[in-house]
Amino acid sequence: MLQIQEKKFMIGDKEIVITLGEYALQANGSVVLRCGETLVQAIVVMGVENPDLDFFPLTVEYNENLYAGGMIKSNRFTKREGRPSDEAILKARLIDRSIRPLFPKDFYREVQVIINILSSDKTNPHDVLGLTAAIAALAISDIPFDCSLGGIRMSYVDNNFVVNPTYAEIEKQSFELVLAGNDEKIVMIECAADCVKDDLIEKGFEASFKPLGLVSQAMVELQNSFGKKKAAVVPKVENAEIKDRIFDFANKKIEEFSTKLTQKEATKNDYDEIVANPVVALFTEEELEEKYPLKEVKAVLDKIFKEKLRENILLRQKRIDGRGIEDIREIQIKLNPIPRVHGSSMFMRGETQILNILTLSAPGNEQIIEALEGESLKRYIHHYNAPPYSVGEVGRYGGAGRREIGHGALAEKALKPVIPPQSEFPYVIRLVSEVMGQNGSSSMASTCASTLSLMVSGVPIKCPIAGISIGLITGDTDDVFQTITDIMGYEDFGGDMDFKVAGSADSITAIQMDTKIKGLTFPIIKQALKQAKAARNKILDIIRAHIKEPSANISQYAPKIDSTQIPVDSIGKVIGPGGKTIKQLSADYNVELSIDDDGVVNISSMDKESIDKVKRVIDGMTKDPVVGQIYSGKVVRLMDFGAFVEIFPGKEGLVHISKMSKERVAKVTDVVNVGQVVDVKLLEIDSQQRLNFSMNLDDKETSGGRSNFGQRREVRTNNRR
Repeated sequence: MLQIQEKKFMIGDKEIVITLGEYALQANGSVVLRCGETLVQAIVVMGVENPDLDFFPLTVEYNENLYAGGMIKSNRFTKREGRPSDEAILKARLIDRSIRPLFPKDFYREVQVIINILSSDKTNPHDVLGLTAAIAALAISDIPFDCSLGGIRMSYVDNNFVVNPTYAEIEKQSFELVLAGNDEKIVMIECAADCVKDDLIEKGFEASFKPLGLVSQAMVELQNSFGKKKAAVVPKVENAEIKDRIFDFANKKIEEFSTKLTQKEATKNDYDEIVANPVVALFTEEELEEKYPLKEVKAVLDKIFKEKLRENILLRQKRIDGRGIEDIREIQIKLNPIPRVHGSSMFMRGETQILNILTLSAPGNEQIIEALEGESLKRYIHHYNAPPYSVGEVGRYGGAGRREIGHGALAEKALKPVIPPQSEFPYVIRLVSEVMGQNGSSSMASTCASTLSLMVSGVPIKCPIAGISIGLITGDTDDVFQTITDIMGYEDFGGDMDFKVAGSADSITAIQMDTKIKGLTFPIIKQALKQAKAARNKILDIIRAHIKEPSANISQYAPKIDSTQIPVDSIGKVIGPGGKTIKQLSADYNVELSIDDDGVVNISSMDKESIDKVKRVIDGMTKDPVVGQIYSGKVVRLMDFGAFVEIFPGKEGLVHISKMSKERVAKVTDVVNVGQVVDVKLLEIDSQQRLNFSMNLDDKETSGGRSNFGQRREVRTNNRR
């Protein structure tokens, strides 16, 4: 019989109910979290001991089941959920980054965290609830984990901070902080802001500690009441013999490497030649095979390297490449290095190099996002590709991995607030950051490169955006720390955090922070924000030195776009049955057409003349023809007495044989043939709303057409007989 138990607590003004003992009883831990009518299930499983593992294999899967929103997949050929969407991957990464630092240091057993969205009430966002559910499942399991952790979203809505806002409140927010932590420290940060001042963001962090403390306390109470005994973790013992043998020589070689980096006589790829290989050479082949495994030698060397790097920064403010604590590496910029594309740039900071390419496309080419909350359209898209050659390695080459999706989304989020609205700039915009080299914060370099490509391509962004990463070295106590600007790969490897901040000269648009320790205190966060602001302003000065404002014109190779407004009740007429009319217009004039619900028709083509033509056609389809106006039309039918000319789809009239030329015309086919395009002047709209045209464009007659129409009616009658 099921032994179902519950834990209730409040997050903000919302009651949270955590149920355990009901589902997935064979897993190490399983809970269902309820908020309103949103139900999130979290299941955690631990693998067996594996002595060959020397890393912590944690995986998080986030399943946005469409049934939770009462939906069936729109794909006609398969109704099963496929690979995770980018949005689901970002939610899984958010949970991974939050919980990973809270596992024991020497814990190497495989752990899998599965989040299933069982129900969505379309009111309460499930991403942060999924984070809280994951913490709760780990808390009650036997998996070693420090559960003094909570997850919240702190939004700034109508000049007030709101904890775990609803979807409706999120629509009105000026910024949000998605956080994991407790009442003393923050472990994970994800921030999206609409160009918000740094001091207001800082206040948001300060206000977050209390609600984080309440949630983390609830998790501790949950473990105390229902948790299993945690599995034992055996600390890994360092090989003292190896350390004693290599310590002095390794430190000497590390200093040599640092000196060469400072003097720009070496790069990060020279580390093995200068440091690792000479240290390994201290051992004979027999020793490496029998007594001192190469794996252990390199592990001890890595630890010596980290200790040296940290000691130099914390005690001497000396960085491995000789820079000062707040120095930025050399920046190089190229504008439009790639011909024919709609815009491009190269941004290089140290060895981190981004080639960014921009493409403009017509409205209607937006990405469709299918989620539990329904479908939405995305017109600003940023993709990030980091192949193995970007770090000088051979590796799998294929689709985007989770890291690439995450980095691309961060750079996209950083620029989104300054992208002009569709009413001002109707294009769909896609940016691709091709990472040519990685050595520290390629995502923030992608943000800078995106700004350059947008500006050089003529996208009227509100202001330029730059990004930077701040690192951290901590001492034995919380008040002993050193933040460092523009971290390189070795400082990321040996340091305690990667605190990325993007924004304009005086505001923030995005923050992402990962840490290897159990969180950052508020003073560390304040200092990181301060250094990041100073650094991004230095980068913005360099960007402005290359390009002061967006170009006045877009690329000659980009499609041209125009629009026209039609009455809403005429939308169906332009689209036609089954889309026949709009497809025909697109084919005839070689244009792309899209119509929104308000009757705005967007027309795009490489040829401006084609746009003007189809615009006149659409205007003509939805407006009454004007007597005396000249129109271009296609001959669609021939009769003995004249030709019928279609000036717009669904609108045709007669050119009587007497109106085809100033000279006498014996046969209609002497002047026109079916399919021929001719210019005609509208002479009359008769009492039955039929149109009479003349090919004599200077014809002043606007009433004599009645006699001609009478002949047309008589001949038609005779023909029917």
